[in-house]
Amino acid sequence: MEAKKFFITETGKAEVLSITTCPICGASRENNLDSWDYVSNRWNKAPLTCGHGYWITQNLNPTDDAANDDWQDSILIKPEYIPELEALGYSVASL
Repeated sequence: MEAKKFFITETGKAEVLSITTCPICGASRENNLDSWDYVSNRWNKAPLTCGHGYWITQNLNPTDDAANDDWQDSILIKPEYIPELEALGYSVASL
């Protein structure tokens, strides 16, 4: 079984890589584009419906042909919910 890890961002949020739903409760992102904080061809940020944090997708290889783009999903958990992540077996990843 793969270890459950997260990274602490510069803003103190926990980032869980390669996941599309909330690791705490399983909620998905808000699909109403009006609620999204940022949308571009390089990255997007949308709130999770549960309020635990945000869904982030980042294009690691933006190209002229969208079929060649390389999008990576992750979830950012607000600092106040990090203890809940840890209670679920997540730990801070070492760099």
